[in-house]
Amino acid sequence: MYLLHSLRQRKPPESAVAALGSSGTARASAVTPPESAVTAITSAVTALGSAVIPPGERGDRRRERDDRHPEGNGSPRHGDDCARGRDDRRREGDGSTLGGSDRSRGRGDSAREGGDCARHGDDCARGGSDSGREGSGSPQFDAPRHRGIAYPETMAATAGEGPRFWDQLLQLIEEGRVVPVLGPDLLVSQSGGQPVHLYSYLAERLAEYLEVPADGLPATGALHEVACRFLGQNGQIEDIYSGLKRVFPSREDFPIPVPLLQLAAIRPFKLFVSTTLDPLLQQALDEVRFGGQPRTRVFAYSPSAVEDLDQSVEEMDRPAVFHLFGRLSAVPEYVVTEEDTLELIHALQSESRRPNRLFDELDRRQLLLLGGGFPDWLARFFLRISRRERLWLVRGRTDIVADARMRDDPSLVAFLKYFSSRTRISSQGAVEFVDELSRRWTERHPVQEAAPAAPEPERPRGTGSPLEMVPGAIFLSYASEDRAAVMALKEELESAGVDVWFDRDALEGGDDYEKKIRRNIESCSLFVPILSRHTLTSRRRFFRLEWDWADRVAVQAPPNLRYIVPLTLGDVAPDDPTLPDRFRRLHWERLAPDGPNPGIVEMLKRYFREYQRANQAEAS
Repeated sequence: MYLLHSLRQRKPPESAVAALGSSGTARASAVTPPESAVTAITSAVTALGSAVIPPGERGDRRRERDDRHPEGNGSPRHGDDCARGRDDRRREGDGSTLGGSDRSRGRGDSAREGGDCARHGDDCARGGSDSGREGSGSPQFDAPRHRGIAYPETMAATAGEGPRFWDQLLQLIEEGRVVPVLGPDLLVSQSGGQPVHLYSYLAERLAEYLEVPADGLPATGALHEVACRFLGQNGQIEDIYSGLKRVFPSREDFPIPVPLLQLAAIRPFKLFVSTTLDPLLQQALDEVRFGGQPRTRVFAYSPSAVEDLDQSVEEMDRPAVFHLFGRLSAVPEYVVTEEDTLELIHALQSESRRPNRLFDELDRRQLLLLGGGFPDWLARFFLRISRRERLWLVRGRTDIVADARMRDDPSLVAFLKYFSSRTRISSQGAVEFVDELSRRWTERHPVQEAAPAAPEPERPRGTGSPLEMVPGAIFLSYASEDRAAVMALKEELESAGVDVWFDRDALEGGDDYEKKIRRNIESCSLFVPILSRHTLTSRRRFFRLEWDWADRVAVQAPPNLRYIVPLTLGDVAPDDPTLPDRFRRLHWERLAPDGPNPGIVEMLKRYFREYQRANQAEAS
């Protein structure tokens, strides 16, 4: 009947046909089906209806249809049935509590609290039908609507947090089943007596450093906008990343944000996933749990330098921060622009380029997404990639989102309602959610005076963090007697925007230590041995092991890229028998012990950039 109705509707009014003249009449005849065709179709449809529906039942079914849609333009029956079917399944116990136990009762409890429940599903369906009966007015949001789906007309899909919600969440945290995923919305601190968002702070100072206009920067994506303005002036993209490192504020200019300190005080949190570039979360954990000593472990992912967890959460004896979107560095190995985000997402889809152990840990735990500020597409991707199964197949785990941007995105809320009903969106923003979580946690676990952190067991490396190194940094190898000169060179290189790793304490020994030093040598961009009279010794010294490992890596390095770059302090004979053969064959540069060394710094910076460009080209 719909086909017949459509064919008849296409017949133009008689007045219009007359006005068109003969050519218009011809065109009208072309689109208007002959009456004989209409009659034939009518007969066929009537015959089909007689064959399928007995005559005595037709009137009853028509009355049923009219009762459902009194004005003839309501929502299709399938939409209501679909919504009711979903709600029936929920009432039968298909859902669960936050922890996934006692599912039937948990879903009923959620319904009484006004969360993602059967009652909400019915309200949503009624809202869709009411919209259909009105027949006019624009939708409440711009998402495309599909027949058969009852879309929420308001943000009722977000969840209010009652006492039972918080009790369940605190229990899961106590059992170590929750991993917080932190985003930029939490990075608000006091600067000059005013609340300042870190990314806005960085965008303004980066614009000044790169000499581009800072006016009219958007509230979201300010760093990306500054990068675009700079590239639009034919700037070199590498300068954006080194510039960010240069303008990053000190702790005096930008104190650790309160939400990070609050989360650090919840000690069952062992693994934190950060989607920001800054070291503030690491600083918060060191401050709260270790009295300021650098004990927090740090991992940073990059498509060109894949790093993964080296142990499970259960095995961790110290908290760990995993920078999934990369960590602040002088090179393009962290997310600043939208293109960086795209490249990161592309890499995470590859089994060989993704941190598989990290995602295994995320898959086994509830996620607490706090202030990521993800756009719709990225939020969907992140939720999916953190699970092994399709979203609608996930059972037993509930992810909680406290994010104003995600909460206020109706299209995303609708998607999660129907395809990821285990994802619960808080009605609070990230900062407010963390504040209430901290308050409730403190009431349940009163804060005790933190005991001074015990001295960390003797470890060899110490630039302020354990043995971790930013992938692609320059590795400085030296004898402990030359520490002062090496420290001066390190500071010069870092001022030039180059990542440097070296042994400040020059302590030696231990299998774990040796493995990590070797790993750092394998992943560094340049190996720079500092040769002096202190290295020309017949004594057994650990730096010789570093030289030997670097010599092996050099065999695998491409000939067009420098890897070993020896520098000398004082007089060192090139043919000294205590030096490796490879060192003797290379060109040496002489280092001024008291500095400055602008020529050497510029040379190392050039080699460093060449390595990064080659890595980026290979990754793409």
